[in-house]
Amino acid sequence: MRSGKSSTPKAHDPDEQAMPQHVLIVDDEPSICALLREAAQSSGWTATTTDSPDQFKELLLEPHDVLVLDLMMPGTDGIELLRHIAAKDVTANIILISGVDRRILQSAHDLANELGLNVLGVLSKPFRIGSFLSLLSAQPVPVTPLPPRVRTIISDQAIKHATANKEWVVHYQPQVDFATKTIIAIEALVRWQHPEFGLIYPDSFIGQVETSGLIDELTSAVFEIALADLARWRSGGHRLNLAVNVSARTLVDLSWPDRLLKQVLDAGIAPECLILEVTESGLMQDFSTSLDILTRLRMKGFLLSIDDYGTGYSSMQQIMRVPANELKIDKSFVMNMRDHDNAQIIVDHTIQMAHKLRLKVVAEGVETTEAWGSLARAGCDIAQGYAISRPIPADKLTEFLASTTWRGKLLR
Repeated sequence: MRSGKSSTPKAHDPDEQAMPQHVLIVDDEPSICALLREAAQSSGWTATTTDSPDQFKELLLEPHDVLVLDLMMPGTDGIELLRHIAAKDVTANIILISGVDRRILQSAHDLANELGLNVLGVLSKPFRIGSFLSLLSAQPVPVTPLPPRVRTIISDQAIKHATANKEWVVHYQPQVDFATKTIIAIEALVRWQHPEFGLIYPDSFIGQVETSGLIDELTSAVFEIALADLARWRSGGHRLNLAVNVSARTLVDLSWPDRLLKQVLDAGIAPECLILEVTESGLMQDFSTSLDILTRLRMKGFLLSIDDYGTGYSSMQQIMRVPANELKIDKSFVMNMRDHDNAQIIVDHTIQMAHKLRLKVVAEGVETTEAWGSLARAGCDIAQGYAISRPIPADKLTEFLASTTWRGKLLR
């Protein structure tokens, strides 16, 4: 199983998140400060501006929701200010602006992320006020940390108990074909429905499951649930495929392909309806054994997807040798396409390369109509992300499959 899509024990509704009220702007051009202050205030924000890096540091002692930071400041450059912000544990979100080369601006963005800061986006001077206001309104939903008491219950015994008492649940995220604008597959994502703490996400327990040697039991439980749901949807006329993440620990078990085939056939599902997702780094742990297992799975009819492409350690030679059907571009590239030219280039070239290798391409992290449009123009095959739907329980997915609301919202 992959380490899930979220680490929060409860989902947040973005509509319930109140818009932050204060923005602090530092720029050595008074005209820019005045323009941004007026724009922010016209949108209901309060704003403080300064053209002095020293005064900016003093103002950081007060609470702010967003910091707008010019990289080119006299005496103190923006990189030094970023280090200062990180050292002071300032939690405000950041917008970077500058007239420097865009690649330098993007590198500053990456550095801020490495420092643990949250950058809403970057703006190259001259920029449109509308772009600035869009970043202000794009506040991310804060992540609620897992309560300390929850961490104490994640043990080998608790995981065994969860399996025995059927506490594992599966949520599903739809995948949409760019050409037909239809839902063609769903990805199964495991959750732990704890009787005391409610829904616990995989980031909190998947590592423990893998190190405890209990991954086979969890994998089997996920397939049991998801196959039953898939059989119901397909019998209802929804010709869906099912994507399931496969742990690297499973790819060393030479008997697993035969067990999986029996489980799938017993559920009344053809193996051609199953997409098994394996990560690049997972392939590298024991490549020869993984290649043995993956080749046999393909011979049995299963489809294979190389997941989180671009974040692992495999070379082009290994990708070429794996009998995969598709690549999934990691969401970190997709979500950075708008603000990071290099991310857009990587996505475009990955799509071209995959098609030359006769692989379909799935883009994860499609959260905006702008991202949908960029991927469509690049020739991407399949989209997955919040612009279509968050991962949802089986009963909600049944309702979702009967609805076309998402299509109108995405394609308008």
